[in-house]
Amino acid sequence: NLVNLLPFLGDLFDKAPWVTSAFNLLSPLLIVWVILQIPRIMRNFSLWEGHVGAADIGASTYSKVVFFSLVQVFFVSAISSSLFEQLQAIVDRPLSIIDILAQSLPTKSVYFINYLLVKAFLSLALELLRPATALTAAVRRRFGPKHPTA
Repeated sequence: NLVNLLPFLGDLFDKAPWVTSAFNLLSPLLIVWVILQIPRIMRNFSLWEGHVGAADIGASTYSKVVFFSLVQVFFVSAISSSLFEQLQAIVDRPLSIIDILAQSLPTKSVYFINYLLVKAFLSLALELLRPATALTAAVRRRFGPKHPTA
């Protein structure tokens, strides 16, 4: 829980309840932004491996990104949060870990729905808009050489 990690946020959340909603809405955006950076990082790892061809680099990058996404989104987000929330019950009854997780994992469905919606709409919109390319073109148009058209 973020309030346990940063206690001063408890007062802020009590005084301004809308901040809690803002944090809940911004958390999927932050995760999507981090995940959008992962292909660049994994491409650097693939280059360090010594792949020569662009196809080999792309295949290596893709496999790393898929594996990371699977581990990060499902295992880290769902299972670890459920385990931490139910840790006392698991310590009290270690043989019933499957039943405890079966009851607590479905409560994470809102997180996954938010994640999928943000991932689908934000990343696809950014891919279509290509903001880095648009910004580069605007800078070149503004500050680049002016060539008269013939």
